[in-house]
Amino acid sequence: MVDAGTHVFHVSLKPKLYRDIEIPSDNMLADLARSIIRSFGFDFDHPYGFYSLLKGNILRSQVKYELFADINDIGEPSDAGSVERTRIGDVFRRTGRKMTFLFDYGDNWEFFGRAGRAEREGAWGDVSPGRRESRESAGAVSQSGGGRRMRITRAVAERVQR
Repeated sequence: MVDAGTHVFHVSLKPKLYRDIEIPSDNMLADLARSIIRSFGFDFDHPYGFYSLLKGNILRSQVKYELFADINDIGEPSDAGSVERTRIGDVFRRTGRKMTFLFDYGDNWEFFGRAGRAEREGAWGDVSPGRRESRESAGAVSQSGGGRRMRITRAVAERVQR
């Protein structure tokens, strides 16, 4: 396991539609998935996975983590790692690692994520209250170019999980 700190992810749906998300490194991949989905305004109501391939048939990735690995009654075994038992810092050990995040296997929403540098928690500092997003799941958000920056603290991550 990596030292406690945070990872900053640049996650894009399209080149000019992105979010920068800071989240504790010891959180699980499921927490990162929830943060990504909520930051783009989607309901967190479909299966998802993280895949090492960035193009082509990403489901054939050598390295993958899926919600299906955590569900016992889907009828077929999964060769993917668990999103509920795998820590963010264990997957994204190096700066610049990229993965595809696939949400909703029917509509195939593909997000591209790149891990930024791990740093101490809250390194972005406070965001002024006037720039906070009103959604419960948002945490601290500030505008950043064509996207948004979002700081997920442990308290916010616990609230997002509900």
